[in-house]
Amino acid sequence: MRSPRQSMTAVAALVVLSMVFISLDQAFCTHMGQGQRMRSSLSHNERRWPWRKVPVANWLSPKESGAMMMRKQRIGADSAFNVSFTDRAKVLNVFEEGDLHITTGGSSSCARPDHLDYNFSLPDCAGCCGLRVMMDNKNATCSSSASISTGHLASKAYFSYGDFETVIRTAHAVDGHHPPANAFTCFSAYTSHPVHNEIALCWPADDTGVVHIGHWDGKNGDHEHRTDIHLGFDASAALHRYKFEWRHDSITLLIDGKVVHRDQDAIPSEVLSMRIILRPNNKPSTYEGEAMMTSQFASYTPV
Repeated sequence: MRSPRQSMTAVAALVVLSMVFISLDQAFCTHMGQGQRMRSSLSHNERRWPWRKVPVANWLSPKESGAMMMRKQRIGADSAFNVSFTDRAKVLNVFEEGDLHITTGGSSSCARPDHLDYNFSLPDCAGCCGLRVMMDNKNATCSSSASISTGHLASKAYFSYGDFETVIRTAHAVDGHHPPANAFTCFSAYTSHPVHNEIALCWPADDTGVVHIGHWDGKNGDHEHRTDIHLGFDASAALHRYKFEWRHDSITLLIDGKVVHRDQDAIPSEVLSMRIILRPNNKPSTYEGEAMMTSQFASYTPV
């Protein structure tokens, strides 16, 4: 039989343990529907990119500095990562946030860190939190030719052959309904130096049942080798898992764990930076309404 002192000690231990569990639960998703947003009050040094001073830069084709080229050489087995989008500080160990004018495929927009929300409650996944990327017309002040603001992430390191994976819900309206037709979601691996090499999965908002897989090897006039995959579901309606396995002689696409495509043409050979993109796809890029995309994580596994 326990003494009164032993009983009080046991009760105190239970109270402490319950407080720990409550703290862990709160830390998992700090504010339902709000998340950790990049604030505009951050200093310039906290916000800038290594190529920040490139005027009217094509964010997907930056003039890479000597430091970046040195960083591209630091590729090895220890480059593997699996980052959850619940903690901005940990995300920024791997990725850089876009903060400049971008012109991609002829479209024009302003990449802004305040259009990236971390630890955002994902409505289509009970108890899940992750990244929300916004596209709207707020504070599009980077260029007179841009009327749309977006959020973009680019990995700091460049990677060789391996598996690139994410769980993503492609562009949809903020209220969960169909997105504006000009919204374009991409998960890609990219470089422009010494020549354009890229593997890109892109989902057009005007056909949410299709994903385009395109790749470039820098040959034949920088021609895109592209295949359209019919998904059999609406990619804008829910989270799905996408992975492309890049090898020296092939690219294999898996969706929700199933192989849906394999190609052996136009295989990139340069090391590549991972990109997560939401942007307009119309030229000129006129504003057609708000859109958002969400993601749980991104990972890279070398082979």
